[in-house]
Amino acid sequence: MHNFEPYQEQHQEILALMTGLLERLHEPMEINDSMEVLRNLGILAEKIRLHLAQEDNLLYPYFFRHPNTEVRETAQRYMASMGNLNQTFQEYLHRWNVPEKISHGPQDFIQETKLVFEVMAKRMLSEEAELYPLTRRANG
Repeated sequence: MHNFEPYQEQHQEILALMTGLLERLHEPMEINDSMEVLRNLGILAEKIRLHLAQEDNLLYPYFFRHPNTEVRETAQRYMASMGNLNQTFQEYLHRWNVPEKISHGPQDFIQETKLVFEVMAKRMLSEEAELYPLTRRANG
């Protein structure tokens, strides 16, 4: 049996950081605002990096070895989509890696941030709504 609570706590922390960052976004965005947003984005990126490393090294290997076929197949589906999500997030970080890019294109930055965060939030909530309960049921 695997304890999902630490992953759920990480999800809540990541979601809170995303919400806090979204609340700071506005137009126009001065360079000082952009620097603060980038600082918070860096904190978020590190939390996500650590979370994904734990999932890759501990959680998903557990799912892949699970005796229940449905758990294994669901985890494989999630893992296949995770690579795209991580790549999308890394590209987003690279595109908006200096304050000037944000302050010169705040509307584009805000729009892309909302989109990327929405996809990431849906993914985390989906794991909690589908994959974790499925595994708990399979474990009896």
